[in-house]
Amino acid sequence: NYIGAEVLFTSEEDEVCQEEYIQKMHNEGYIVWSNSIVYNHLDVLAAGHNDDVSLIKDPELGWGYLARKGFDLIQTDFVMACNLYLSQNHLFDFKD
Repeated sequence: NYIGAEVLFTSEEDEVCQEEYIQKMHNEGYIVWSNSIVYNHLDVLAAGHNDDVSLIKDPELGWGYLARKGFDLIQTDFVMACNLYLSQNHLFDFKD
């Protein structure tokens, strides 16, 4: 038994990054989460929509992209910055 899946994708065209896949998982009662952590520059976990691009370039290109895709969770090393960006842009409301 599982409650969902962490999906890793190297390209925006990968099946697990498509709204249809995410919606299918939601319809089956599962959560889907993405990983924006940069372990190293050789292992691409979210097609470049990661913590580095969110902090250095534009959070819309990283965390915003993942949130707008419909992922339920974003695994990040920068929780406060990610939450602040998502909350300010009405993409996520953290609740206790």
